[in-house]
Amino acid sequence: MLVPLVLSTPIWLLLGLNPGATLLALSARAIKSAGSLGTGPLLIGAAVLGVALYAVRQRWRFWYGYAEMYIGMALVASAPSLEDAAAAGAVVGGLYVIVRGIDNLMVGFKAWMDRELGPIEAELAELKQRYASSTDLTESEKGRLLADVSALETRLAGMRGERIRR
Repeated sequence: MLVPLVLSTPIWLLLGLNPGATLLALSARAIKSAGSLGTGPLLIGAAVLGVALYAVRQRWRFWYGYAEMYIGMALVASAPSLEDAAAAGAVVGGLYVIVRGIDNLMVGFKAWMDRELGPIEAELAELKQRYASSTDLTESEKGRLLADVSALETRLAGMRGERIRR
C-alpha cells in the first residue's frame, strides 16, 4: 500500500523539502485510498494525519488558525439551506471551527509578539534600571540614556500599534 502512495506523491515532498507537507500529503492519500480497504487503514491514516496536523498547529499556529477559519467558512457555505438537520449541523460545525480558528490565530499572534517584543522589553527594563540607579552619570550621559529609553518605548509602541502619549 505504501509504494503507490509514495509513487503518486510529488517528488519535492518526497525529497523532504517540507517534511510537514510530506507527512500531510501521504496521510491524506492513505485516507483517500483506504476507503476500499476497510476501517483499519482508514483509522491509521486518520491518526497519522491528526498527529501531522497537531505538529503543524504547534509550529505555525497563526497560519493554522487562518486556514481553520476558512475551512469553517467553507463548511458554512456548503449548507444549501437550514431546513434539514445535516445542513444545520454543517453550519453549527462550521461556526465552531471558525471560533477555534480565531482562537488559534490569536494565540499564534500573541506568541509571535512575545518572541518579537520580549528582547526589546528586556532591553528597555535594563535601561530604565540603569537610569533609576544612575548616581555617578553626568547629565549628558543621563540625557542619552533617557533618549534611548524614549526611542525603545516608541519602537515598542509602534510594534504594538499603540500611540505614545507625551
